[in-house]
Amino acid sequence: MFKKFLLFAFCLLLVVSQSFAAELLDLVPSNSDLIIRSNIKQITHIPEIKQKLLDIINEQDKTEYGKQIRASGFNILTDVDSLLLFMHLGSANAQNPLKTDIAFIVSGKFNIDKITDYLKNNNELKDKLVIAEEDGYQAITHIDEEKGNTKFLIVDTNTVVCGTEIGVNNAKLVNLGKMTGIKTNKDFSSVISKLNEKASLAVAAILPDQARQFLASKEQSKSLSNIQYLSLDFTKNTNLDINIIGDFGASSNMEEINKAISAFLETAKSMEMPYAAFEDFLKNAKISTNGLSAVVTTFITQASIDKLIENFGRPETNK
Repeated sequence: MFKKFLLFAFCLLLVVSQSFAAELLDLVPSNSDLIIRSNIKQITHIPEIKQKLLDIINEQDKTEYGKQIRASGFNILTDVDSLLLFMHLGSANAQNPLKTDIAFIVSGKFNIDKITDYLKNNNELKDKLVIAEEDGYQAITHIDEEKGNTKFLIVDTNTVVCGTEIGVNNAKLVNLGKMTGIKTNKDFSSVISKLNEKASLAVAAILPDQARQFLASKEQSKSLSNIQYLSLDFTKNTNLDINIIGDFGASSNMEEINKAISAFLETAKSMEMPYAAFEDFLKNAKISTNGLSAVVTTFITQASIDKLIENFGRPETNK
């Protein structure tokens, strides 16, 4: 069944890198306005996350999962080194997500021949897969005429790209030199290069015009409407440390921006929050400015994280 193919892909996407591999940016198209990366060593050493990952695997047929590992020669929990997600936000398609320009660039150890042989010989998958060479690369495409195709592109024995067909194809064109890469966008590349390499999860995005227009439409947030880029990172130490950085345009009044963010946080503090984690976030938040960047640093305690997991999906009581 296609569910098994999805499990193979889903687990692959869960496993992310120990450190950010800068060379993965060489495959990212210039129109990408969202970049996400993460740190596998930190994540897999967080007991709660480790257990969740194990639960996902254990929910499947253990014998079948073991067969897949032996047959494909690929263990997603040990053979993946790093991952980078890119997305063109303007292409987001809520009605048909597989038409969105999004892909994951993954580096690790891949036994290409064994993986492709496994897929070719899997009776439940082979009629839905096209395995062929494209422009010198091995490609594996899952065909879905109604919803859209998904694709794996094997760049080399250590690098694959997986995602929607349009996202993977664009990464291929960048690698072939037929499409400009993200490094030609000097300003956004600079924001990406400043992401915290020690973070468990880090995100950088170009703010869309709609977001700035919304901020400009409200008197209390008008001073924030010149924001150009937003980045944030999460690092699990004793607590969950969080940094949020907004990079603003040259004409920005950073003093007014500081006041607007402070006012927002103070207003939020007066509201009743359904989770103690939200209260931690607001209570521990500190604001600073550095040039044209506004920075909010905060943390959520381990106790609040434990309670959030325990009560996940329903508001907390008796906090």
